[in-house]
Amino acid sequence: GQPGQSSVSLDLSQHKDLNIRMELAEDGVVVVVLDDPLQKTVCDKAFPLILRAARKANFVELQEWCRRKQAALMKAVGEHGAVLFQGFDIKSGEEWGSVLACCGMQETMYVGGAAVRKL
Repeated sequence: GQPGQSSVSLDLSQHKDLNIRMELAEDGVVVVVLDDPLQKTVCDKAFPLILRAARKANFVELQEWCRRKQAALMKAVGEHGAVLFQGFDIKSGEEWGSVLACCGMQETMYVGGAAVRKL
């Protein structure tokens, strides 16, 4: 490396879900996050799996990505229990609903909940 810079080597072989992560991120639309403080580890898997926008991408680009990656995305949802999308330029519930439809999912209403919340 350059003087004053350090390089870090990540041993990806230790990630049991490496194939799904590589498949989801291979086209440069999303970055699969490995170590966000929001994530927990459940059964050796990141929860939730975070898919962050790799660049400014609107809902149409995310729809196209979901169509291309539908099988891998559904596998990731099953393996990780949840997927969190971050940083995409989605401006309305209708846009988000159209993205979900391209993924083969349906919007569901959040009803109730007994968890204590703080604002």
